[in-house]
Amino acid sequence: MVAETSFEQAVADIQAAYLALGHTLGWRFLNVSKDVLDSNPQIALITANPGGNSIPSDHGTASCESGCAYLSESWGGSKNGQSKLQRQVQRLFDAIAGQIDFSPGGAALMESSLIAYYIPFRSPRLDQLPRKKESLAFAHSLWSGLFGQIHPKLILTIDHAAFKAFGGLLQQRFPTSLPDHQVMQTGWGEYKAEIKRFGQGLNITTLVRLPHLSTFQLFARPECKPFTDRILGDACVHL
Repeated sequence: MVAETSFEQAVADIQAAYLALGHTLGWRFLNVSKDVLDSNPQIALITANPGGNSIPSDHGTASCESGCAYLSESWGGSKNGQSKLQRQVQRLFDAIAGQIDFSPGGAALMESSLIAYYIPFRSPRLDQLPRKKESLAFAHSLWSGLFGQIHPKLILTIDHAAFKAFGGLLQQRFPTSLPDHQVMQTGWGEYKAEIKRFGQGLNITTLVRLPHLSTFQLFARPECKPFTDRILGDACVHL
């Protein structure tokens, strides 16, 4: 059994690995408050790694204690919370809140959900990540430990790397059967979403991959709404 990893241990491990692997562009871990990890959140949004060449000095590193980064930070010169990706994620959570009748709304749901990076180390693109093999191995170890203390019922991803990684972690958690796997239309050309369901009975975790929302702004296109409603309706069945 993998030992549980606390927030403080995770941060110490990330900093040590960052230095040992020779990363130089900074790192980020949680896009929400560290208290979320202690709340055993039911929903998680995990993206591959922080992109770009630097972290602005007013952005959180280990966590974001002044509010979810997708709501409170300025990205790419946009006003706080108004970059294309931030707005898409906000609309994603608005849609989930509607699916599960969460009356406080999408912003409150974001603040109480685990929103984080799978690989904490920054790179302009994932394929430009230094020491990629070792960095992926570290990320797997980090999240294996975090999975000792959290048991989300819904994990959302917007890239193939995080989807594949969490599929592997969930298969370790639920080793007795292969997951149910669906491929669904998004309404954006031929681009698809994927849903995998792990476990059985009352112990089920659903893993979702949407096309990357910074490019494929599904939640800004009315013609995509019937498709995203269908995807999220299926994704939220076990919440």
